[in-house]
Amino acid sequence: MKPILFADLDDTLFRSLSRFGGDTQGMTQVTTARNGNHSWMTPRQLMFMDWALTAMQVIPVTARSREAFGRVALPFAGLAVLSNGAVILNADGQPDPLWQNRTAAVSRRFTGLLNAMMYRLQAIPTNLRTWIVSEDGADIYLCVKSNNSGDLVDRDLDLAQTILTEGFDLSGLALHRNANNLSLTPQEVSKAAAVTHLLETHADLAARIIFGAGDSLTDLHFMSLADFMMVPPTSQIAQTLPVHDIRQTLPIGTAGSGSYATDDVRFLLKVVDLKAVGIDEKEHLIQSGQRHYSEMISDERRPDARYLDLFDRACQTSIPRIAREVAGIASLLVLSRSRGPRKRLALCSLVRAGVPYGVILSRELQHRGVDVTHFGVSIIRDKGIDANAMTAVLQHFVPEEVVFVDGWTGKGAIAGELDRSWRSLTGLKPCLVVLSDPCGHAQISGSNEDWLIPTGILGGIVSGLVSRSIRNAGVVGDADFDGCLLLDNLAGLDRSRAFVDAVCDAMILCRDDAPVCLPDAAVTADLRAASLACVDRILHEFAAPSRNLVKPGIAEATRAVLRRRPERVFLRSADDPDVAALLHLCEVDGVDITINPILTGPYRAVTLIQRNA
Repeated sequence: MKPILFADLDDTLFRSLSRFGGDTQGMTQVTTARNGNHSWMTPRQLMFMDWALTAMQVIPVTARSREAFGRVALPFAGLAVLSNGAVILNADGQPDPLWQNRTAAVSRRFTGLLNAMMYRLQAIPTNLRTWIVSEDGADIYLCVKSNNSGDLVDRDLDLAQTILTEGFDLSGLALHRNANNLSLTPQEVSKAAAVTHLLETHADLAARIIFGAGDSLTDLHFMSLADFMMVPPTSQIAQTLPVHDIRQTLPIGTAGSGSYATDDVRFLLKVVDLKAVGIDEKEHLIQSGQRHYSEMISDERRPDARYLDLFDRACQTSIPRIAREVAGIASLLVLSRSRGPRKRLALCSLVRAGVPYGVILSRELQHRGVDVTHFGVSIIRDKGIDANAMTAVLQHFVPEEVVFVDGWTGKGAIAGELDRSWRSLTGLKPCLVVLSDPCGHAQISGSNEDWLIPTGILGGIVSGLVSRSIRNAGVVGDADFDGCLLLDNLAGLDRSRAFVDAVCDAMILCRDDAPVCLPDAAVTADLRAASLACVDRILHEFAAPSRNLVKPGIAEATRAVLRRRPERVFLRSADDPDVAALLHLCEVDGVDITINPILTGPYRAVTLIQRNA
């Protein structure tokens, strides 16, 4: 005989649109809601449902009314428990008459109180929706829902709970809160009582192996009647369990925290020993297709005194802006991404450019009461994110708790790589946050402007003294994290801690009035089109054979001059103070400069890599 699965539905087998942050790409719609907040399944939830419907007899146990249950597009057949246990459907889909009479008797005793509470809450000007769930003319339970988000939800529900507990005698009623919902139900009406009735009246059910699946603490009552329990990792039940600190269980052999404080970041990188390759040789091997850039590394350039002075000047003017924009990003993440009482997040900064901003963002989120763990992870163009590193993260966090951090976007190549590899791992669209997103490929950004982000003109000495990541089979095994070098030879120039400390100090002055830059689909489309047109113009005019040779944006253009062999640099204006460091490098290295605002498009600087003869 097939096992039995008594399964809650909402937030257990599927989730509403708002719980997915509005992004349904790759999802399957499984319910229809009158307000448009339909429910969806992730690919993994759908795989589980397909398996469960084949391998088990699935009996829904849900708060949904008969009408709302009828809008669930899943092939359930036969028995079901609805309206928090007020209704039992028999195998023919009709209500169990004995249970229906029992529910009606309970309803008659509580209908006056339920309606009085509903009218009291509806008379208050709040962002609450309040209604009574009824079945066959019998009032079953009071439902209160906040239409707000973030901390405002708790404020709304705290107010409602205070009004109800202080203004009414709630004897005989069970009060329950979960996410943005509050309900009051007669204690005689419950999922557990309905499941008990089914087991007592259907001997064939009780004789089989029974599984119980749910997300809410109140679901534990009916789940305790089962032989085994199943709980989603994002559920209210899971949030009451102790969290094991991943920082205590990471594999040995990583780069630790680099030159940052231990609590600031944990690099999921393996320290390797790899001989440096000269820039000319590296360029030949890359462009000839003999080697991928991630398999090699060159000695990191030591900045001269003039260049470091330009960096310090850039910090003086840029740090207040960085502080404001990171504070705004933190506000948006608190509202849209952190879930449940613990507000857990795993920040995964893309090595290296994302790491300083991941450190700053992590500190700011912790200040706001979010439980944050910050990792530095490798991502490589054409090869994707380090799957071993992300597997280690996903052993302790669910995908919805993961936020990726980078400093900026150039033409969107890394953002596209992240999207492809994260969907391959989880089936979900990644959440990428950056300071500057001129090409429109991040989900959250400080702005869409191409501006001088100071860390964009330096390398390891402002990113924890680690090199860019390495994926070379000679030093990185199949089960290893991607590799890196420790740049101890540059320790005397290290500014990693000083930079993040300065931004965090500035955050104190701007936290309360930080701007929040909300995504806009029309703006994003325009940015992507302008970025694409800019790269295409340069490719066409200079007959460049590959998009990989075009490095747009001040940060990418500067790094290309530092690491590669540039053919020329395009500037919107030679008088732009934000490109002073780039101009200095071009002067030192003898790189040709073209001033052409039409070619640069939405960017203030673009570098074209020199092609091999």
